[in-house]
Formats: sequence, structure tokens, C-alpha cells
Amino acid sequence: MIIVKNFANDFAINLSYINFVVEKYLLYFFSLMKLPQDPFILASYINTMLRDNYRSLDELCAALDIDRKTLEEKLRLVGMTYNELLNKFW
Repeated sequence: MIIVKNFANDFAINLSYINFVVEKYLLYFFSLMKLPQDPFILASYINTMLRDNYRSLDELCAALDIDRKTLEEKLRLVGMTYNELLNKFW
């Protein structure tokens, strides 16, 4: 019984470490990508990132090294504003 419990604990620790590594790799990969230049595609990309990976626009901007003001201004030109409660542009 102790062996099974230790295996389960080790497996859970290894699985959480693997998830951590994969998440960091994906965030690094996305940070290397150039942001889409088309404002509608940019909004879709940012909203997807906000929905899947970040709790706020500030967190996303810090992780991807994006200037929040510039991003908001670019999307404001096509009528989109950031809604903090929904955590998305619309």
C-alpha cells in the first residue's frame, strides 16, 4: 500500500512539473511570435491568450513584453475596448 501511495505522489509531482515546463515553453514560444498586424486578428489572438492563459491584460502584457497602451490604442482604432470584468476586448 505504501509503494502505491508513493508512486501516486511521485507521478503527481512529475505530472505537475511536466505541465509547468510545457506551459513555460508555450509562453516562451508565443512571446517570440510577432503579434498579428491586422487589428481584428490581433483582437482574436489577444482574447484567446487572455481566456486561456492570463487573468488580466496587465499580466498578458508583462509576460509577452507588450506595451498595454499601444495595444489598447491599436484596438481602439477599430472600436474595441478592454473590459476588465470579462477579461477581453470587444
